[in-house]
Amino acid sequence: MNLERLYERLPYGVGMRLIDELVFWDASTIRCRSNNHRNPDNPLRCNNSLPSLCMLEYAAQSLALHGLLRMTSDNFGGEAMVATSSRLECEDIDVALLPGPLDIRATWRDQAGPLVCYTIEVTTDARKILSGDLGVLLPDND
Repeated sequence: MNLERLYERLPYGVGMRLIDELVFWDASTIRCRSNNHRNPDNPLRCNNSLPSLCMLEYAAQSLALHGLLRMTSDNFGGEAMVATSSRLECEDIDVALLPGPLDIRATWRDQAGPLVCYTIEVTTDARKILSGDLGVLLPDND
């Protein structure tokens, strides 16, 4: 499925769409790429820099895309949200200064009721910027 078409089904305005490319996905994994971390108009920039903790939003958007791709129906039952984070490791750097593309990976680990757990990792040129676990709370579609 086309990345633009997927984003049309998510609550992100055009300026907040951080993922540039959907590299790979299957039932348990998604890999995305982005180059907009160097853009001066990146919506996550603060005082001309892009803190590495902002990579959580890149990971969250990849999870949202993965959720849509896993759906078998065109009917979207509501908005999911990141509800938990754990085991986060984050390098303290200005990501805007990194020359290579961002590689965003997420792996579906487990599900307990409406909570889906993913392991995430954001790297550039094999340098780990952020890793850890995120829990996504799915909408109640009953």
